[in-house]
Amino acid sequence: MTDASTLERRLRDPVVALAGTTGERHIWRAQALNAAAQVIRGTFAQAACVGLAQGHETQGVRRENLEATLPGAGRGADVLVTGAHGDTVQRSPGADANARGVAALMEIARALREVD
Repeated sequence: MTDASTLERRLRDPVVALAGTTGERHIWRAQALNAAAQVIRGTFAQAACVGLAQGHETQGVRRENLEATLPGAGRGADVLVTGAHGDTVQRSPGADANARGVAALMEIARALREVD
């Protein structure tokens, strides 16, 4: 069980990293978009998720949709699908929807890792 202060930190830190440190993440700031993908990849790896990058190109910039699967141990055919997007529109750090959605998704992955 995660205590409240740990949960608060684990939800806050990715928002600060993505919206504050990385900032705008879109095809006109490809380096920031790639940095965000690395943060997300790292968290999924820590949660023992099996990752898959689906690459594509937009206006000459290579981008990736990241997919992570956390194999279950118990519940047969039960499947939970959830998602978030780590990019932003121009002139927005994407804290309210984008980064918070990613932070929630990361925490869901961590929590599910501990469930059989």
